[in-house]
Amino acid sequence: MSDDPDTAPVVLVADDDEDFLAFLATRLSREPWDLRKASDGQEALDILLTKEIDVAVLDLKMPKLDALNILKSVSREGIQTDIIVVTGYATVESAVLAMRRGAHNFLKKPLKTEELLTIIRRLLDARYPSTRTLAQRLEAYVKDHAYDSGLRIDDLCNHFSISPRYVSKLFRENLGTSFKRIVAGHRVERAKQLIRTGDEPLYSVADKCGFRNYRQLTSTFKNVEGMLPRTYREVCEKT
Repeated sequence: MSDDPDTAPVVLVADDDEDFLAFLATRLSREPWDLRKASDGQEALDILLTKEIDVAVLDLKMPKLDALNILKSVSREGIQTDIIVVTGYATVESAVLAMRRGAHNFLKKPLKTEELLTIIRRLLDARYPSTRTLAQRLEAYVKDHAYDSGLRIDDLCNHFSISPRYVSKLFRENLGTSFKRIVAGHRVERAKQLIRTGDEPLYSVADKCGFRNYRQLTSTFKNVEGMLPRTYREVCEKT
């Protein structure tokens, strides 16, 4: 997935400590990432060889295969995953060897979760520099389909192959708004145009703008404009 800007970043966490793995997975699952887990080194390597993983967090000492040998295999196969090695048994020698074999970071347990998250985000930002462009593409899609009363956030997820959480994050962080507000804004703007330039019934305006019914037009219009659509029509008729 790392070469496709339309997909959520994929993060792998591998550790044979079940409690630590569960804790870390729970924390990372709050982020807009596609999270994968492995409980031993061989399972982690199998995932790295068969899936496109953006960032992997690997425990140094795991059954079947340790992180140093995983790094060696990853390098040999030309895999471009950014790897963070963590351990409760850090030595200068193991840290140096891990970095020489391609690890981007070497962290000692107990981990500072926010430090790990900062590192992962930085690595992902380097891989996905065009999130604003993707947000703009999402906004353009909404604009083109806003008048379809059946438009749902799932439509964007399916079209761009990203998760609802990632869609919401892109809108919030890049456009300062939400999916629902963008849809409502486009529909209300079109309703205003139809009201200003014609005299068709408001239930017809609602239908043409993607509202389910007149009631939804009324409530949404008031939330956005601070007045009812019929009041807006009266104002337009007086000017």
